[in-house]
Amino acid sequence: LILLQHPRPNRILLIGGLGGWVKAVLEHPKVVGVDWVEVDPTIPQIVLPSLPKRERIWISDPRLEIHFSDGRSFVRKVRRPYDVAIVVVPDPTTAEANRFFTSEFFAEVVKVLLPGGIFALHGLREPPAGFDELYYARNHCIYKTILQSFCVVLVVPSAPLTFIARCPELLTTTSPLNLLTLQKPTLMQRAKERGLELGKFNLFAFIDPVNVERVNFEVKTGLPFNPLERERAQKPKKVGLNTDGNPIVYFLSSLLWLRTSDGRIAKLLETVVKLPRWSIGALVVLPLLLWFFIRWRLKKYATPLVAMAVIGAVGMLTELTILLVFQSKFGTLYQQVALLFALFMLGLAFGAWFAGRWAIIGAFSALPKLVFVTGLASLTWCGLSLLVSLLPTVIVAILCGFFMVLVGCLVGSAFPIVVSVLESLGFEGDRAAVLTYGYDLFGGAFGAFLLGAIILPLWGTVNLLAVCAFACFLSAIVCKIEG
Repeated sequence: LILLQHPRPNRILLIGGLGGWVKAVLEHPKVVGVDWVEVDPTIPQIVLPSLPKRERIWISDPRLEIHFSDGRSFVRKVRRPYDVAIVVVPDPTTAEANRFFTSEFFAEVVKVLLPGGIFALHGLREPPAGFDELYYARNHCIYKTILQSFCVVLVVPSAPLTFIARCPELLTTTSPLNLLTLQKPTLMQRAKERGLELGKFNLFAFIDPVNVERVNFEVKTGLPFNPLERERAQKPKKVGLNTDGNPIVYFLSSLLWLRTSDGRIAKLLETVVKLPRWSIGALVVLPLLLWFFIRWRLKKYATPLVAMAVIGAVGMLTELTILLVFQSKFGTLYQQVALLFALFMLGLAFGAWFAGRWAIIGAFSALPKLVFVTGLASLTWCGLSLLVSLLPTVIVAILCGFFMVLVGCLVGSAFPIVVSVLESLGFEGDRAAVLTYGYDLFGGAFGAFLLGAIILPLWGTVNLLAVCAFACFLSAIVCKIEG
């Protein structure tokens, strides 16, 4: 069905899909070469032996070339142009899967397609009945994002859904053979002209006119097709495009499936989705509110504990955004990601050792400076993350490693400095260490869950890092005044 949308589908790029997709592509008579990209080399080794012998013949087809690589990394590096690119991925319920639904990835796909080339994205499962609102919102967001790079988008009512898009052509007029269509007579005529056996095709479920009209209406408008349901439905909230730095589709997909298991938590998170974008500015005053609360309970000990919580939260969030940028740029590279974590832990150790000696000299004066530098580091990384797409991969890798070490040093430095401040205020050493560690973990948990898992996908990396930086600056001012 996908290859019938192109008049001459000679060279095909297939990402994921395993055997069934490869076999179907190779059966098309016009195909002269297929690049099949699979991220895990063990998957074909496990799956292929379990297939019947007649189903394994395609693996030795001379037209097939197998690449064991991350799909997105392969698209960025390949220099061979394609007529058709097919991406088969699971639901974008994780940040790793969401990378194949972003505007940056679609722009990369356009670069490897010839003019008039076809792109197909397969992998959006339909949830159980009663979850339509989020389902429409997510699919509409993906549709708008694809339309930023491609001139026409058609949705096939398959299970899971398939988005088919066409690249702009060099000519101003489009040939009828290049039009995207799901009309049965046209598809059957194209199949017959190419010598395909019509008996093999059971396309009714995919090209039923009513079903096609319904699915395309719902995806393109974000509203239900049924007029009665449309009247009762709430006006969809305007959401932006799905990008690497603002993975809104990842959050909507996670929320969609969370509804099936725990509706109360899902409803609570849905209220966050409906908040206006300017409400993110309220995060700036959170350290001040925490300071008032702790000061009410612990009086003069509030300032160092709030500083520890803020550094822990901002450090965790910055670490998450570094990993997000690295994975978007380089793909799922397990050894390299592990190396980034190792660099962070190395920074923790060095920061704790260095600050342990510094804290003896002047912990009170060091604390506001440390909080300020943490905010400055977050703001600097915020600016650099805007330039990632323009920088060479080597520079991006060096920056990710450097900031991992830097963030680790800042978080590691905070612990001995805050402990020293608490001891100077009358706390015993053991109790000061336990209390400091507790607020460090509280800040880290806050940064990972609320900031990283919920607010980051909705408002984006840049906005959140900027707000967190100003929260650090406010905390530094409080520390300076109190000190």
